[in-house]
Amino acid sequence: MGAKFNDSELMVGGARGQFLVVLAARAGDPAQYACTAQHQLTGETRSSAPALLSVTHPSGSMAPRMLAASSDEAVAEGGDVRLVCCAVGNPPPTYSWFRHVHGRLSPLSTDMRVSVSAQVLVIRRARAGDAGAWTCRAHNAHGEQRRDVRLVVRAPLVVTVQPQLQIANSGSSVTFNCSVSGEARVRWLHDGVPLGGAERVLRVHGVARAHRGMYQCVAERDQDSAQAAAELRLGDTAPELHYTFIEQALHPGPALALQCAAAGSPAPRFTWLLDDSPVDEHNTAHRTITQFMSPHGDVVSFLNLTSVRPEDGGRYTCRAANSRGSAQHSTRLNVYGPPSIRSAGPLRVVAGVNTTVHCPYSGFPIRLMEVHLPTTPLQ
Repeated sequence: MGAKFNDSELMVGGARGQFLVVLAARAGDPAQYACTAQHQLTGETRSSAPALLSVTHPSGSMAPRMLAASSDEAVAEGGDVRLVCCAVGNPPPTYSWFRHVHGRLSPLSTDMRVSVSAQVLVIRRARAGDAGAWTCRAHNAHGEQRRDVRLVVRAPLVVTVQPQLQIANSGSSVTFNCSVSGEARVRWLHDGVPLGGAERVLRVHGVARAHRGMYQCVAERDQDSAQAAAELRLGDTAPELHYTFIEQALHPGPALALQCAAAGSPAPRFTWLLDDSPVDEHNTAHRTITQFMSPHGDVVSFLNLTSVRPEDGGRYTCRAANSRGSAQHSTRLNVYGPPSIRSAGPLRVVAGVNTTVHCPYSGFPIRLMEVHLPTTPLQ
């Protein structure tokens, strides 16, 4: 049931839970009470089982009897904590709080940070020195009862990742070290995506374009968590092809553009080949090459044919190269028409190594292809 609290009631909270303290209970206070909790992220709410509060009139003198008190509490340094104890007695008991100092009870000195309101001890912005045993004493003219509460103040998790910035060349290896104050579970994220493993040292081998970005080390302990991040940037990297053209079979006439895109550092330059010879060597004005840098940092190159002809058929290659290496893609463009064979230059190979030789032909479809071995050895 819902209720509006009047002056005789006080809602307070502990580090681990919530307490409802009813002060100076009156005849109108008996009812069933339940607490409702709401998840801060999902908004889901759950309610506790109801508890029945009954109020009886005192029938005689009674020494204090402790009904409820805070259990041992743990709070993060800088957080607030409330310690509660409740007792019944006649006359109503008076409450006092004490610290355990060198094995002896020391009366509590209050200030702006530590205060007492009846049964509730409030500690704001908890410090490491607040840790230890606290005692609540409920007493009246007929006796007293005490309850001890142990408070643990956890130092905040501090996480650092070193080095905070690494610039690595393609194919190299890098290491990130995660340092955590105290014991905690560790996990790594790459641009927010979880990585496998829970070690405090993260090693990245064979650095490639996909490895660049932010690496986060997340430390978790009980209800505490903290994280730190470091960045991996690419230095000089060999080209990586991100887009390539596909094999096609076309009739003569239409325009065509073959596209390749690559990334690397320094920015790669493209060379286009037709049957392993530079396109420029075939001396056809209807073939042009364009190249530009995309907004994403890729170098994009087009081989443009204004009007496809049968002699344009062949095996096309786009090759991206920079000072770190090269990458290439090859496939055929088939154009319907009569067969023809281009002249091929000298072929040099390494003795003992398997070699693939592509026939520099055009025309489509080809019904029969014969291969004749040279009469003189290859150079």
